[in-house]
Amino acid sequence: MKKIILLLIILSINFYCKTTEEKIESVEYSQESKDGYYPIADKRVKDFLLSTKQMENISESFTGKFTMVIKSGEGLKTKDSLDGNIFYDKASGKIKIQLLDPFFGAILTQIISDSEQIKIRPLGQNTIQTLPMGDIYIKDPSGKTIPIPFPVIYHTITMNFSKEFSTPNVKANANEKKVKVTKGTDEFLYSFYPEGLESLEVKSGSKNLQAKCKVSEESKSNQYPPQRLLTRVTEISSGKDYSYVDIQYKNVKKLTSLPVSTFQF
Repeated sequence: MKKIILLLIILSINFYCKTTEEKIESVEYSQESKDGYYPIADKRVKDFLLSTKQMENISESFTGKFTMVIKSGEGLKTKDSLDGNIFYDKASGKIKIQLLDPFFGAILTQIISDSEQIKIRPLGQNTIQTLPMGDIYIKDPSGKTIPIPFPVIYHTITMNFSKEFSTPNVKANANEKKVKVTKGTDEFLYSFYPEGLESLEVKSGSKNLQAKCKVSEESKSNQYPPQRLLTRVTEISSGKDYSYVDIQYKNVKKLTSLPVSTFQF
């Protein structure tokens, strides 16, 4: 996948940053397991996969606002804050995200995505980047680049995963309520709990990257979208965390559909 340089912080205004010692809810990676997984055509996972389809059906089109806190650096002590708007249309599977300056509300970057590609328009640029679904890269105030595997956020927000489960190299584990999707050197692991999708993680040896997006413990209910999503991004070789992203949604409004014009820059 192409790397995307998403220039969130090349601005004349610095985002709010500070060193913090506050405790954060942990995001633990799943232990490697090969037992109990069967191809999706196997009757032993048929009922489980049917239940995941029913979970997917609870998703609806919506608009809302969110706050995003990115913790990075040694010990994840550097904290950067952003506000944003989000728009999701279930029929098309499209998401539009507007990242806003937390002080003045100006739109810094806009992202429009479906399950196949991401379009990005940074602040002050007329050029629109169109790239395949994959990682996005942001820069913190020190200039350090932080990778964010966008698929783990996209699919957790949209509950749009049936298409992923119909592709080759997919196996399911009914007992553990997990589905593995292999794409090239990347392996995605979907984990479910009774009310919905609990987490999605990706492990990529070629990119030396592991990441997991999960629904926070306090948000585990039948609520859609989940009130809070937590994402951890880690370098595999060193075990060091690149970042911890905390997204909280508010002012969510459910809709039947969104106008096509919403998904234009």
